[in-house]
Amino acid sequence: MIVTRMVLATFSISLISSVLLNLSMVPQKMDMNRDKSNRFQNPGLKQGNQFLGLLKWQFSRIGKVPSFSSAQNVFPIAEPDWRKINSKPDELVITWVGHSTLLVQIEGLAILTDPIFSERCSPSQLFGPKRFTPVPFPLSALPAIDAVVISHDHYDHLDETTVKALGNDPVWFVPKGVKPWFIKKGITNVIEMDWWQEYQLGRVTIVCTPSQHFSGRSPFNRNKTLWSSWAIIGTKQRFWFAGDTGYSPLFSEVGIKYGPFDLAAIPIGSYGPEWFMLPIHVNPAQAVLVHKDLQARQSVGIHYGTFILSDEPVTEPVTLLKKELEKNGIREDEFFTLQHGETRIIEK
Repeated sequence: MIVTRMVLATFSISLISSVLLNLSMVPQKMDMNRDKSNRFQNPGLKQGNQFLGLLKWQFSRIGKVPSFSSAQNVFPIAEPDWRKINSKPDELVITWVGHSTLLVQIEGLAILTDPIFSERCSPSQLFGPKRFTPVPFPLSALPAIDAVVISHDHYDHLDETTVKALGNDPVWFVPKGVKPWFIKKGITNVIEMDWWQEYQLGRVTIVCTPSQHFSGRSPFNRNKTLWSSWAIIGTKQRFWFAGDTGYSPLFSEVGIKYGPFDLAAIPIGSYGPEWFMLPIHVNPAQAVLVHKDLQARQSVGIHYGTFILSDEPVTEPVTLLKKELEKNGIREDEFFTLQHGETRIIEK
């Protein structure tokens, strides 16, 4: 009896923690850019009661979530090309840290995307999704960072520990409404932008472009800040970072206005179960559609292989991406994946 009560108590704590953590993963009913309560919205996206959907998902996934132990050591870790990284390359060079974190070097600038170097993506480092593929190198190994782009305020994309470690040295580019969070942390070198706004930084133009997602670091500040993707337009190269997104026809507009892109970083994971996740995340088939919409010459898969945030097997995104590329007649070097830590030069 005591053992049974302990098991039930453990399950209850786990369920409650999971629900609280995932409340920030539930999109509200939305229409166009702000609603009557002044919360941000996705154009044209309407959904039912997502809180009930969340509860259904949490109960239905019992016994189906990939285990942490089975995910460990699945993805190899590569040694970055430090010689190239530290040379302040003029060409487009990327290094994948994991999840949605990329070191992007373009026309002499070093830019980070949604940097998270912490062990967990959670309000606390004591609980919540834990990194099953280690960070390939410490934050201190990075070259001087000129700028950081943040797609939205969820914990796996906006990490307080990493933000404080980077400090005020880089320029932080954030979607509308996110700047006050930074100010409270003592970070003041922040440019806050709305969709389609542009900012000149050196030889590149930073553009806040649309995405289909939502925001909130707790159940109490849902959609009070904007979410976005980012285009980085240089004199010679063009890069696009999706952040975290569902599929949207707005990507065709981004492609028409700012493409073709030399490289796009597109999510391929966190889509399971699709009945719940697809409004806010893309699966590999949709990632290929985004690649086409953007008129991307090459794309790299992100948002997988690092944290268990959904129910698909951890290796499935890569497997399905290869099948989709073959189905669409796209070469694997046109839409590729990297090892954690791997550096790649994007040839013009």
